[in-house]
Amino acid sequence: MNIPLIFLIIWLFEDRFLQYILCHRLPQTGIQGSKNHLRGTNEIDNIWLKNLATYNINTHESYETRNSKKTKHSIVKDTNTKSNGSFPSLIDVAPLANITANATCGTTYPGSDETFCKLGGSSQCSVCSDTVTDKKHSIAYAVDGDLSNWWQSPSLEQGSQYEYVTITMDLQQEYYIWYVIIKCAISPRPANWILERSIDGTHFSPWQYFVANEEDCWQRYGLLATTSAAANTVPADNETLCSTFYSKIKPLENGEIHAFIAKGRPGCVSSCTVVNTNELKDFTRARYIRFRFQKFNIPKDKYSSLSDPSFLRRLFYSIKKISVGAQCICNGHATKCKRSFDLKSQCDCTHHTCGNNCEKCCSLYNQKPWKEGTASTVAVCEQCQCYGHAATCRYDAHVDAHNISLNIYGEYRGGGVCINCSKHTSGINCEKCENGWYRPSDIPPDADEPCLPCDCNPFGSTGICLTHDTEFTEGGKVVFILDYYL
Repeated sequence: MNIPLIFLIIWLFEDRFLQYILCHRLPQTGIQGSKNHLRGTNEIDNIWLKNLATYNINTHESYETRNSKKTKHSIVKDTNTKSNGSFPSLIDVAPLANITANATCGTTYPGSDETFCKLGGSSQCSVCSDTVTDKKHSIAYAVDGDLSNWWQSPSLEQGSQYEYVTITMDLQQEYYIWYVIIKCAISPRPANWILERSIDGTHFSPWQYFVANEEDCWQRYGLLATTSAAANTVPADNETLCSTFYSKIKPLENGEIHAFIAKGRPGCVSSCTVVNTNELKDFTRARYIRFRFQKFNIPKDKYSSLSDPSFLRRLFYSIKKISVGAQCICNGHATKCKRSFDLKSQCDCTHHTCGNNCEKCCSLYNQKPWKEGTASTVAVCEQCQCYGHAATCRYDAHVDAHNISLNIYGEYRGGGVCINCSKHTSGINCEKCENGWYRPSDIPPDADEPCLPCDCNPFGSTGICLTHDTEFTEGGKVVFILDYYL
């Protein structure tokens, strides 16, 4: 047969020849078209092979060349991204807390009122009652935002045990705590007390001790006293302080206590709104906050009156407001928190992160392993290249180490493995077709319907064809066809 005529026939009926060769057993050679048996027993002259290979290269791109081109699912790298993580502003989470006290005035003896008097006035007395609304002093008043109400403990007249009172706040979830502020009501600030934190509500650790004098710091807690409002520098991120500044007896009413948890510590950066070390993260992280009041503030000239019941009813604790400045734990991937339907704070995640705390990469963004954002590193989750044929992927360290996953920038970097490839695709990147399906050479991997059924003749074939029509020979399909028919 005339060679030019063969070329013409092959060119016009290229796809049908290809289907025949890919699916059918070759009668002349007794072999089936496959990657391991690409030629018949008749060898083509080297000159013909060279010329036809050149022809094939000029007219048909290779699979690798075509696959390296940008598709509609390829992305150009953005070199102008910010270099630091994202962190939400501080919010007051006290109103969201469940708060309890182990003692409240008016509840010591059910149905019985308790008389109390202010420390600064001889005739300023009233009663606590659990049955009269305007005489109640529930612990809930400490976080309801209404400064006209307050919580109050039983007075020392009700028993010496009421010098030791504990308040516990459950914030409903973990936060980084930056400060705690207490605004007292009609009594002085406590003389000695401990501010504590906990993750599980069972095991508590001290944040700070508050005492009336420097001797108590050393004798009670084995610490040197801090006499200023807040230490300008704290040597360690997890060091517990003992302060005398906020335990002064005056003012007798409406005194405030400010406890700064992170300020002045080595791991506190960016004006103390970003935790920069693991030690400080552990130190500021809490779900439960506990206030353990252990000593009343008593004027020095009144110690002789401690046996007088009329004086003992003047000794009690009272709080009209507690504020807790907290930051949602978003792992450097959110600038704000939003309230969920159950009133919990939820990170408004960015950088393609997901979860309540942005603690993982979103379903299709696992080309690189998740990392925490820091003050100097943004750590954006990278999308997997699945050509639009998968909604989820996972990170595989083995795949990453062997550079066999293609990213969205056309590079073999990362360990993304597509899960549940659709449209009859398969492979790490959904770049292949399933058995019984193949992708024609002119169809890109991100096409809406990338794979076609093999449609093989059931006589003399397995019914399975090569998954891509450029795989059956290095020279290309023209070389193979001519090799068989010449």
